[in-house]
Amino acid sequence: MAIFSIALALATAQSPQNAVNLSLYHVNQGNYSGITNMNTADGPGDAFFDMGLTPLSKAECANASHNPPPPPSPWPSHHTHHGSCSNPEEFANNLVISKVVVEVDSDFGQYGECNVCVNSTVPMTNPPEPCVDGTYHCRCGSFGSKDVKCTPNVGEENIADLFGRFPMRPGSPATSYWMKNLVERTGGRWYSTFEAGECGSPLATGCYWRLVQTTKVINATCHSTSLRKQLETTGGPCFNACAQPLNTSSSCYLGCYYTTLLGPDAGTTFPSTGGLGGPAITSLWTDAFDGCPSL
Repeated sequence: MAIFSIALALATAQSPQNAVNLSLYHVNQGNYSGITNMNTADGPGDAFFDMGLTPLSKAECANASHNPPPPPSPWPSHHTHHGSCSNPEEFANNLVISKVVVEVDSDFGQYGECNVCVNSTVPMTNPPEPCVDGTYHCRCGSFGSKDVKCTPNVGEENIADLFGRFPMRPGSPATSYWMKNLVERTGGRWYSTFEAGECGSPLATGCYWRLVQTTKVINATCHSTSLRKQLETTGGPCFNACAQPLNTSSSCYLGCYYTTLLGPDAGTTFPSTGGLGGPAITSLWTDAFDGCPSL
């Protein structure tokens, strides 16, 4: 009985208080495991990131060598930084998407941008913080401001609130309207799981989260291909009218992509009409995940 009591006490000590389980997603290179010092998202949050920020970032990087820079946008560029076009979480050739169950303390803290160290510098840090290439690190603080120390609590960002603070301005580019309309429909949350709060970690200063289970890991190319084909089929007439219907970095392709998602006025009007509702957009993303085989 004494041994059982000790074992129970130890197990309880390794679980966070105010515990809730979250089903979350994460994109990273296949040679990593776990979610320590990484960002995750719920389904709507990853649908927004993967169907909003990622296509535009990839198009911008593909065109960077021969196009002028895009017009200024009022939007915060979370997870984009100098050198973003070499960001391993977007451009590595071995990307996977993982679905995980995480037990967290629901007393959330400030969200942190967690990225892979590139060029011996933690991305987005101000002032620049040195690191070892290939290791994960997080920085906290308002976008564009000096860094503040991350607390060990799981960081949470309500992305509808985050992007909702940035009103549309006269002459805003289509990219800003697309992002504003997309986040308005999906909503969603992003999370950051800091090493300092990982239950059982020798470097932790508190117990705020633990990885319960990795339920599925898929090839990210399978997911992006499935998602893209669904949109290309739905918006077939628009895509087929492009000079290069499958050139994902062309302005014509991007226009059809977001017209299919958000309606024909999505690049000039907020809120836009037509396209898919938020739950349908999220389902499009999660169905593509569910349809890919496990690795």
